Amino acid sequence: MIENAEENKAGLDDTVSDNPELEHLRLKKEHWIMLLNIKKVLKPFERYTQQVSKKAPSLQTFLKKIVKRDGEFSGFDNELVRGCGAGLELFNEYFNYMQQNDIYLIASVLDPRVKTRWVKKNFNDADEIITRIRKFLKDTYQKETVPTQKRDQSKHKTLEYEFLQEFEESDGEEPSVGTPG
Repeated sequence: MIENAEENKAGLDDTVSDNPELEHLRLKKEHWIMLLNIKKVLKPFERYTQQVSKKAPSLQTFLKKIVKRDGEFSGFDNELVRGCGAGLELFNEYFNYMQQNDIYLIASVLDPRVKTRWVKKNFNDADEIITRIRKFLKDTYQKETVPTQKRDQSKHKTLEYEFLQEFEESDGEEPSVGTPG
């Protein structure tokens, strides 16, 4: 987000210049320096997040590695490991709840980026779950035929027409184009 602000610095300044009521939001030189420093501080976290994402594809796997003190986590403080253990327990509680909650699974299956892959990857009884979800969706959302209604075009009026109706002549006749109303 900071990078976006840097890339659009001129646009941000122009927007504030064009809208005086936004003047209090103008970023001054000291603000830009602060953002640069924040960006430097956050950079190692970004690199670490990318690294962890490659090695530990899920939060659950990541927490398990910390609790087991695998690899780089072997020297972690006991309090930190206990805290991660509590997080893992909470994660497992939610995971078990999700396993019983078809609505969450339906949302996952309907997401075109996920479809059934996530369910197959995370549940031993994936085929049963997918079958149950498909049945639920078919039963709940059977194809309904909705009769199409032809719209009477004579009743449809554009916004401009409705606006101009106010200026109709009092005898009910619409003024012709070019005649004063």
